[in-house]
Amino acid sequence: MAASPERHLAVPFDLAPGGGLRTCGPEQHLRDLVLQVLLTEPGERINRPDFGCGVRCLVFAGGDEIQRATTRFLITQNLDRWLGDRLRVEQVDVRADLGAEEVLRVTIVYVVKQTGTRQALSVAAGAGGLVATEAGL
Repeated sequence: MAASPERHLAVPFDLAPGGGLRTCGPEQHLRDLVLQVLLTEPGERINRPDFGCGVRCLVFAGGDEIQRATTRFLITQNLDRWLGDRLRVEQVDVRADLGAEEVLRVTIVYVVKQTGTRQALSVAAGAGGLVATEAGL
C-alpha cells in the first residue's frame, strides 16, 4: 500500500471547494509560513506580540541603502527565528521602486532543510496593496 502524500493545513486557514479544510503540500505550506512572517505586523498577534516583521510598514520608510540593509537584517532574523528549523535563508534582496507610488520589492532565496531544495519568493508591497509571486532561480 502506497503512503499518502504529506498534507498540511493551508495558511491562511480556509475551506476547500468541497467543504473540507483546504490543505497543501509541504513546500507550499512553508511558502505560506514565510509569507505569514513577512506580512504580520509585530503586535498584531495577541499571544505572540513579537511575531512578524511587518514588510507593509517598511514601504514608506525610505529607500536608501541603510534602510534596505536594515530591512534585509530584519527579514533574515525573523525568518531564522520563526522558521529556522525548516529553512535556511540564503539571500534577501530589497529594492524600493520610486514612481507614482513607492513599492518595496523583497526577494528571498531559501533552502528547505528537509529536502535541500532551493526556493525563491518575491513580495511587492506598496500603497496599492500587496502581491506575492514565485521568483525564478
